[in-house]
Amino acid sequence: MSEITWTFKPYNREVWNKSKTRVMFVGADPNGAKKHKIKDMGEWFIIAPQGRKNLFYTRTKIILDGVLGHIPETERMNHMRFVDLKIYEGGPKAKQKDVWKAVKEHSPVVKAFFNGTDFPHYIVFVGGIAHIVFEKIIKSDEEQFEDFFNENSKAVFMPHPSSMISTEALASASEINLNIKKKENKFRSINKCEHFWKWGYNKQRWLSNKNDSEENWHLLPPLK
Repeated sequence: MSEITWTFKPYNREVWNKSKTRVMFVGADPNGAKKHKIKDMGEWFIIAPQGRKNLFYTRTKIILDGVLGHIPETERMNHMRFVDLKIYEGGPKAKQKDVWKAVKEHSPVVKAFFNGTDFPHYIVFVGGIAHIVFEKIIKSDEEQFEDFFNENSKAVFMPHPSSMISTEALASASEINLNIKKKENKFRSINKCEHFWKWGYNKQRWLSNKNDSEENWHLLPPLK
């Protein structure tokens, strides 16, 4: 079976290139099981049906709203880009070994997402596989992964937008702890290999507090 390659243009290329607050979401692989024929993530976000039924779109937008809360809502999408580590489509559920293999095979293309002239200032890795593959890249001694990320990028780990989590809890976590204008936000320098922050949804805690709690945030061990 031939590989069906996707592209990952920013939502608004012109604004993205000039933006000083570029926010990139990083997933595992594009879902080829959907009925639509769109093969570009930027195009998908432009024409995707919005609303409660499209949880992938809704939850991505919720996180973005938290990160760029200081920017008018109608302008936030212009500063975002969604990419997948595996550039050709998979099925409804990604496989870690396939994603890692694809990253190694297409490393120049993937590296360009992170370290080109339009590098992202803030990176949101979404989903467990994206988290794990990121760690593999950081820990790798292979030459193709040297200087893979721009030294000026910052990162955080969040659940995948398709995860069965409360949208209200996600909104609270994003608004309180991801707004880049707040000094205490959870983004950390990507190349210093600091302790990265990862948010986890706790249903019981959310139902009890109806507000994000520091207990939901976990400081991961240094990657090097």
